[in-house]
Amino acid sequence: MPRASPIGGAVEPIVRPVSVGRRSLLLLPLALVSRGIAFGVPVFLARWYGASTDMDAFYYAIGIPTFLLVVGTSAVGSVLVPALARVPTERGADGAGALLGGASMLAGAAAVVLGGALAAVLPPILRATSDFDAGTVDLTQYFCAALLPFLWCVAVGSALRAGVELQGRFAWSALSPMVRTSVLLVGAALLRERGPTGLPIAMFGGMATELAWLLAGLWRTPMQPSIALWPSTLGPALARFAPVLVGETLVALNVVVDKIFAARLPAGSVSLLEYADRARVIPMTLFEASLLVVAFNSWALVPAERRGAEIVRALRWVLMLAPPVLAGLWIGRVAAVRLVFEHGAFVAEDTLPVAAAFGAFIPGILAAMLAALAVKAHLLADRARLVLVLGVASFAINALLDEALLPRGIAGLALATTIASAVIASLSLARLAPELPPGDWRAPAVVLMGSLAVAAGSSAAGLRPDSIADPTLWALSVPCFGLLAVGVLAGRA
Repeated sequence: MPRASPIGGAVEPIVRPVSVGRRSLLLLPLALVSRGIAFGVPVFLARWYGASTDMDAFYYAIGIPTFLLVVGTSAVGSVLVPALARVPTERGADGAGALLGGASMLAGAAAVVLGGALAAVLPPILRATSDFDAGTVDLTQYFCAALLPFLWCVAVGSALRAGVELQGRFAWSALSPMVRTSVLLVGAALLRERGPTGLPIAMFGGMATELAWLLAGLWRTPMQPSIALWPSTLGPALARFAPVLVGETLVALNVVVDKIFAARLPAGSVSLLEYADRARVIPMTLFEASLLVVAFNSWALVPAERRGAEIVRALRWVLMLAPPVLAGLWIGRVAAVRLVFEHGAFVAEDTLPVAAAFGAFIPGILAAMLAALAVKAHLLADRARLVLVLGVASFAINALLDEALLPRGIAGLALATTIASAVIASLSLARLAPELPPGDWRAPAVVLMGSLAVAAGSSAAGLRPDSIADPTLWALSVPCFGLLAVGVLAGRA
């Protein structure tokens, strides 16, 4: 018999549950290529424009679209995936396509209203909270207004991505950043003579292309969006998951808060923090584009009594794959920043502060991964209020620590993010642990402790390779690759 829907109507699964670990491993190379190409955006912007007041203005303004992109990949998906999984798949006024279409239009309208309001009130905010001069304040306001079309595309695309992934088209979704970046970089290169002021045009072109790509992925499926300003399923879905949306939105707002504090530091600090954050985002987005998205969509489609075992498997995968990678990033943080960014307008003096901030971010990446899985599990267990509380706690902790650690520069702001992530992960997992079935944690413990030993040992010995050609970097990579192999083999066993 079909399951009863809390929103209304009978439910048939839209896609079948998948093997989380196996599908994630198959998807990882594709996500790596796609996200690696997407990483070309900050790399080329650093090469062309470096860390300057113009780029401070751009990166401050882009904080809202970045925030919405984070919300889109997390909060909007958290709301839409369970809601879409509960509605009937047949076409009609109350179908999945109508819900997806209505949610897309609502998200787009909300993004434009938010962005327009920010552009209108930004000058007095900047004069009160930043050390920007008058020209930088005006340029920041221009960027906020010019990015409104891009904002609309980001919000609509966030909703459409949820539909693509719930259809099981994870590869199609994983390729979308590559599609966007290719168009964006071509546009930015053609508009380079205009300086940073041409970037909003290039970004809109890239995001509009990604939007078309996602729509193509939904063509002739039960998720194909239809025009419905307010389908009957949208209100109950929003009411059911409103606390989740608010909670995860507050977490995403930390991106904006960090930039507000960085604007109080010397000129160029907002840009330098952005470059460090972009480096941090690479492992995080690879996780979100592979294991997290596969796990969440699969959990949404399995019976509650089987979900605990699937959650344990996903947590084990994170603990067996992420620590060796993060240990390698810690060891090679200076070499990586120098290799990727130190070209053109990004000068040698910019490398060490970016590497220091990136290093402060790294321990928090594992915590953020574990917290993301735990929050998704709480969401499917109908703990929307808990997700809201965690979001409020994350926002408050991060803001307070930003203020306390601001004297340490952008590395202090990065450390604040790491501490906040660790606290939220601990709270999330502590609440989830009593409900999980027993699991074999020996292999994850070996990989985690081995990775910590390699990273801590290299620091204690004063080993910090500053070049990709440094033999020390390659020697220290051997135990990291060995631990990664142990994790993969243990996970597949």
